Amino acid sequence: MEARSSKNLVMPLVGIALAAAVGAAVWYTQQQPPAPAVPPVTTSAPESSPPAPPTPQPPSALSSPVVPSIPSPTEAPEMSPEAIARTAAALKEIDTVLRDKTLSTDAAGLRLVTLASDSSLPLATRTDALQHAINLLPDKSFDSLNGMLTAKDTPGELLDMVFVSIHDRSPSVQLPVALALMQRSSGEVSTQARNLLAFQLDRDYGDDPEAWLEPVKAAIAKAQEAAAPN
Repeated sequence: MEARSSKNLVMPLVGIALAAAVGAAVWYTQQQPPAPAVPPVTTSAPESSPPAPPTPQPPSALSSPVVPSIPSPTEAPEMSPEAIARTAAALKEIDTVLRDKTLSTDAAGLRLVTLASDSSLPLATRTDALQHAINLLPDKSFDSLNGMLTAKDTPGELLDMVFVSIHDRSPSVQLPVALALMQRSSGEVSTQARNLLAFQLDRDYGDDPEAWLEPVKAAIAKAQEAAAPN
C-alpha cells in the first residue's frame, strides 16, 4: 500500500517538472532579441561601368593639317628691255671705273656719282655706285653730291648713306652736307642733320634754314683757318 502511494506521487511530480521546463524554455526564447533580417541574395548581373571618355586626339589626327600660306616676297617690278640694258650698262661702268688704274680717285668718284644720281637705275645699282663714290671722293669734290642731296626723288636709303659718311669728314664737308640734308622738308635724316649741326655749332638756330647759313659759313672758315699750315 505504501509503495503504490509513492508511485502515484511520482507521476504528478514528473508532470509538474516537465511543465516547468517547458515554461522556462518558452520564457527564455521570448527574452532573446530577434535575429537580424538577412537581405535576399540577388543573382542579377553587375552594373556595367560608365564608358570611358574619348581620348583627346591632336588636331592632326582629327583632320588634315592646315598648312599656313607663306606670303611670297615682294617681287621687283618687271623691267622693260630698255631698263635692263641700261642697268647692265651701269653695272659694267661701275666695274670699268673700279678696274681702271689710269683714273684718279677724284675722277673715278665723280663718274660713280653720276651713276648714283641717275633716278632711272634700280636702287641696288645706285647704292653700289654711291658706296664706291663715297670711298673715292676727296673732301674737295664731295660737293658733287649736292644735286642728289637736294633732289626731291632721292631715296632715303641713299641720303642715309651720305649722312653716315660725313661723320668722318672735315667740317668743310660735314657742315654743308648736314645743312643741305636739314633743308629737306621732312624725314628722319633731316632731323638727324639738324641735331648734328646744333652739336657742331653749340646752338640750335631754329626751323628756318636761312638762320643757319651764316653760322655754318663762319664755322667752316674757322675750321679751314685752323687746318691751314703756318
